[in-house]
Amino acid sequence: MGLDPKDIKYVVISHAHGDHIGGAEILQAKYNAQVVMGGPDWDTVQSYPNRFKSMAPKKNITATDGMKLTLGDTTLNIWLTPGHTPGTLSYTFTAYDRGQPVHVVYSGGTSYNFPTVPAEIGIPQLDVYMASQKHIAEQAAATNATVLLSNHSSYDHANYFNRMFAGRGDGPHPYELGTDVVQRYFQVMQSCAAAQKILLEKEVAEGK
Repeated sequence: MGLDPKDIKYVVISHAHGDHIGGAEILQAKYNAQVVMGGPDWDTVQSYPNRFKSMAPKKNITATDGMKLTLGDTTLNIWLTPGHTPGTLSYTFTAYDRGQPVHVVYSGGTSYNFPTVPAEIGIPQLDVYMASQKHIAEQAAATNATVLLSNHSSYDHANYFNRMFAGRGDGPHPYELGTDVVQRYFQVMQSCAAAQKILLEKEVAEGK
């Protein structure tokens, strides 16, 4: 891509799963990049060294809700959205397409892959997840985000959008979905978690 890794100043980790934190230690050690991660996920990395062998950066910057990282004319806004992991981060920022601003929201933890059994554990976890989805949806609405990026391309269809670039011509950017679609995405996340919570509450009521 014509980029020099020596120019990397920050590596922002959405959450501490191996497929997301994997290269951070190398970038930090070799290029002195500053690593940004949620506090609980920093704790996870330090508490389970065997889980993060060869991919455990030294603790640099602990993200806070609303933290801003500015490089040149670009500002990344960081939001705490626990659920996918306890320290999951999501972002809003503005990119430019042919000189025109495009407002983007990045969901750092789309799926809920945490334990939901027993219900005494699952219900509070789902409450946290739903609150986080509401929080990032509000930030997306506040910035009129029309582009959604997710922590995996299978969730936001990025692999399909990328193929559309070749035939774009003068047409719209493939990633531009509109504010309504972006908001529906986060509503679906909340609704799915709410449905799972109802099932768990029913199990508790029935004494299962």
